[in-house]
Amino acid sequence: MSIEQIKDKILESAQQDARRIFDKAKMESRGKVYEAQRIADIKIREAKEKAIGDAMRLKSRKESIANLEARKMHLATKQEVISACFEEALAELRKLPKDRYIQLLAHKLEELEYREGEIVLNKEDLESIGEELLELVNRDGRKFVLSSDTLDILGGFVLRIGRVEMDSTLEMMVSSVRESITPEVVSVLFD
Repeated sequence: MSIEQIKDKILESAQQDARRIFDKAKMESRGKVYEAQRIADIKIREAKEKAIGDAMRLKSRKESIANLEARKMHLATKQEVISACFEEALAELRKLPKDRYIQLLAHKLEELEYREGEIVLNKEDLESIGEELLELVNRDGRKFVLSSDTLDILGGFVLRIGRVEMDSTLEMMVSSVRESITPEVVSVLFD
């Protein structure tokens, strides 16, 4: 064998080795690309699932917050309506005919079970019904007096006995029954 033939044989063997190495590298790179693509697909799918889950949780949270706000607004509206009813009741008490209004105040004084004290009214009541109220409550020997002081109240009175004051203003009368009758008011208004 000549040097030329040996050279050709070595060159041919080297080319075959190069092709095998190239083919093997090509196959390995395809496998690596395929594996990388598979991992990328998995990660993309997981990211999409996480994003959908996060979006659903966020949507659910926002819906819950919106529902809570709606309930709060509904409750606030109900509270306003209930308060308006009690304000109306207070206005109706103030509109009682004079004789019934005096009877109401006299009855409140009797409930306090005191036989004497200073009755403090608002300016309007002091001038319009003060003396009549005093006459009615003092008929059976009690010794109430009218105060020249006046209060900034819608109606009713405050009874002073020394340093002690008992509040029987119309505002207090309505306030004292508000909690106990609110369920009935709610039932009438909203059922």
